[in-house]
Amino acid sequence: MVQVGTVRAGPLSGLPGALSTFGLASGPLLHEIGLPPTTFSNAGNLVELGKAVRLLALAMERTSCPHLGLLCAERLRLDDLGIIGRVARNAADVGSGLRGLILNLHLNGHTFVPVLAVTSGLAELVLRLAVDVEGDTSPAIDLGMAIACMALRTLCGPGWTPVEILMARRQPASREPYDRFFGVPVQFGREYNVVAFPATWLRQQVHGANPAKRKLLERELAVVAQRHRLPAATMARRALLTCMARGDVSMEAVAASVGLHARTLNRRLAREGTSVFELLKEERYRIARDLLANTPLQISEVAATLLYSSVGSFTRAFQGWSHESPSDWRVKRGSRRGPSAKL
Repeated sequence: MVQVGTVRAGPLSGLPGALSTFGLASGPLLHEIGLPPTTFSNAGNLVELGKAVRLLALAMERTSCPHLGLLCAERLRLDDLGIIGRVARNAADVGSGLRGLILNLHLNGHTFVPVLAVTSGLAELVLRLAVDVEGDTSPAIDLGMAIACMALRTLCGPGWTPVEILMARRQPASREPYDRFFGVPVQFGREYNVVAFPATWLRQQVHGANPAKRKLLERELAVVAQRHRLPAATMARRALLTCMARGDVSMEAVAASVGLHARTLNRRLAREGTSVFELLKEERYRIARDLLANTPLQISEVAATLLYSSVGSFTRAFQGWSHESPSDWRVKRGSRRGPSAKL
């Protein structure tokens, strides 16, 4: 079972090949992080998420390659995501395949929570880190966004290209590898990680899909999903990230996102010793720290991203959590802000 706080080795399997281009082996890095040398021997091996993020950051440091996450993704295929990738690759249309990936991504790991939004003819695939992890998350974000684009290129075919790429991380020293990889100028330092593309692609047939395999794979996926049901608190946390991206974190919106009546969700959360209100506070604090530390967003922009009615409301809440203002927290942690990150 893919436990909360872990990720399958499959999405990381491009790392050894990327390292080899720099004359490095993965073994010493795995040892330094505290992972077994057999980590990449099976795509289904589980890796603690914190160690996976540190491994990518260490690899980036040793290769002196800021875009190492992109190089890892170049070696990946949709099948490396396991059963959810195989089902998506044989879906009836791109929208069905993409929504299936979103619904079942937790079977592959708990790194990101994806959201698909469609407005005014534009589809936006939004990714938010699902848990709080220590260290530099930029190579993990790079890898996640690159995998998202790989999945869309696989489903749509070679004619697909994004309209916009937004990334919730600081701009690297050289943006050229990013613009080349994604095919459009990447916008760094944004509130969310977003792949935007014309919504008409969602109605297209999946490129190279095999309808004969679809039913068999869907039945296999249903059995796996039934065995790996998430705890109520985990479902609610993921729903909160989805609802935050959509601009509504009400109890009703969260319950609808997990497919339960509000009272049923409340009862299940109470049995696990928490509530939607408590989880919302925890997620807001976690995301606030991430945005303050890893983006140049102004405090007002962070407050708006977290759906606070005013900067003052956000500041009071943050002081309640950390006993210091957002500005002081950012300064004390030596955040390297760009010129637009006004305090």
